[in-house]
Amino acid sequence: MTDFDAAAPGYDEVAESALGRALRQRVSHVVGRFVHAGSAVLDLGAGTGLDALAYVEGGASVTAVEQSSAMAAIARTRLIDRAVVINADVLDVELPPAAYDLVVSNFGMLNCLPSLSDFGERVAKWCRRDATLVLVVMGRWVPW
Repeated sequence: MTDFDAAAPGYDEVAESALGRALRQRVSHVVGRFVHAGSAVLDLGAGTGLDALAYVEGGASVTAVEQSSAMAAIARTRLIDRAVVINADVLDVELPPAAYDLVVSNFGMLNCLPSLSDFGERVAKWCRRDATLVLVVMGRWVPW
């Protein structure tokens, strides 16, 4: 169980708030350039699957990894069979090598990791040669 399990039922309310939408739109503006039919996207810290759904709707094949079992359950319900949702810690999950064109981590999942170097080594194995990484960290202080 993670701290995010308790937050899962109300998470979309935060993500869909004015601030949440503004932050998501800024990231979508960047990520959208790399999501296209046939691209393979790895969404790390996928939460309830809001971003993964947008990538699927953009034509990508999506693997969403989320450590919180409650968040992953919501993502599975949202995505149905349109994406693979894996309930695991990104530092423990086993993924195929050189499988992804785009790796995205939005809304501060990186802030929760004990080791960025371990994370980097793992992500490097999962990326195709010319993969794009979009990694978002959050500030220490929450605006609200």
